[in-house]
Amino acid sequence: MQIVTSWMEQLIEQGIDQGIQLEKDLIVRLIKPKLGKPDPQF
Repeated sequence: MQIVTSWMEQLIEQGIDQGIQLEKDLIVRLIKPKLGKPDPQF
């Protein structure tokens, strides 16, 4: 069994959130030339 402290959990969640944001940014950069400026709410 692995013991994970609250600060470790918080760092893991922040890392996941940053990874998701990087993926979104990459997708937008890839589709922008083909579709034009994306909706800011996306």
